[in-house]
Amino acid sequence: MERAFEQVSKPEIFNVTGIQFSQINTVYQLMSLVESDSPQLKAAYTFLTIPDFFNYLLTGVKTNEFSIGSTTQMLSASTGE
Repeated sequence: MERAFEQVSKPEIFNVTGIQFSQINTVYQLMSLVESDSPQLKAAYTFLTIPDFFNYLLTGVKTNEFSIGSTTQMLSASTGE
């Protein structure tokens, strides 16, 4: 998390996302994959959270549902982007 705060300040992240900080937030897991040059990340074409993956299996539609997307700490609370 501290390495992430070196790139984007903690207050800025909170102001955009409105989500409390936790090591399990997806943004830090993805940052770890980037920093370690993970082959998983290189092979990935799409990102889906586990609930969104199950939704994809049932519907065939790849989408990120807002409420689970917000918990990744990668979603703007004000714009929904």
